[in-house]
Amino acid sequence: MSHKRRFGHFPSDETSRRKRKKKYHIEEATDGLDKDTRTEPLKPKPPSNLAMNGLSKEDWKALEASQEKLPRFLFRAFGRKSGGNARLNKVTGIVPRGFLKGKKPTNIYDIPYLHGMICNHYQGGRRYNTEFSSWAACITIAIFTVNYGTCKEYVAIIDRTLLAPHVKIYHVPDLFENIGPKRCCRGFHEYLAYGPINGPALHCVSYRDIINNGYHSVAGHSYQIHSFSRPIFENVDNRVTTAKKLASLFRPSHDKRPDIIIALTAAFASLSFCGPGTTSSGIVNKELLESLLYYLHDELNTIKSPPAGYKQLALVNSNMYTYGFPQLQQMVALLGSIEDEIRNYK
Repeated sequence: MSHKRRFGHFPSDETSRRKRKKKYHIEEATDGLDKDTRTEPLKPKPPSNLAMNGLSKEDWKALEASQEKLPRFLFRAFGRKSGGNARLNKVTGIVPRGFLKGKKPTNIYDIPYLHGMICNHYQGGRRYNTEFSSWAACITIAIFTVNYGTCKEYVAIIDRTLLAPHVKIYHVPDLFENIGPKRCCRGFHEYLAYGPINGPALHCVSYRDIINNGYHSVAGHSYQIHSFSRPIFENVDNRVTTAKKLASLFRPSHDKRPDIIIALTAAFASLSFCGPGTTSSGIVNKELLESLLYYLHDELNTIKSPPAGYKQLALVNSNMYTYGFPQLQQMVALLGSIEDEIRNYK
């Protein structure tokens, strides 16, 4: 880096450090609730039709508990011909085949032969009118998918904090583990979303815009791309500023929160950790962290943190599955450190 700094551009002397504590004016997200009157949501009750799919109450509890390990942001690549029907994937909404004729979503436990639908969907079959769409926690997987078949037009992002109540997300291994019969599954990269997705939770970005704004330069040789800018890839500051430009593409105009900018800047800046032979044990790259804190200073000033003792999705879910995905591991580690930083100087 061309200039020295410690967590942004703040000096390290004690007087300036005290001033620095006031730099992050973090508002508490109370959702209009007073701390004295706020109550936890009612605990869900098991559906009455579990036996239809041979499920027990314990199976249901385990699957619902798996919701606590889900990532906040998920990604999907698609084109107008994806899935063989132009009505399935649009920038205004993702509609699984099973809902094209106007069926109203309820919950996955209402699906007859649920296990068969999940298996068929995961294997890419069209025997069933699936009620799911496929998503990934790792944006690199979605963008990598763009290079195949008919998925060469858009990359979609969903923010789980804005999803309609009927939309439920499930990690594929959790589905196979809890909706028997048990089977060996490699779908650790894949999440299934039940029901149509539209509205403020969904935003789509043109694949061409992603490429034209420097994606290959932050990815570098991770994808065996030779025509990329080495000055961007090899310099941390250049990589972070390019990552922030890419991240800005994914924030919809109606969402004024800085969350997507912060989270996706960390994601794109971590692309150098996902190439062949790269590893990450979740240990934060300190140089990258300092650069992120510096260039995201304005966004960190306006982010809202959850009130004390109240459960709410933060920038990243530290419990999400990352094993075997070094870019995800580094992103989670970076965002966890950024959250610690803002709380320490609140």
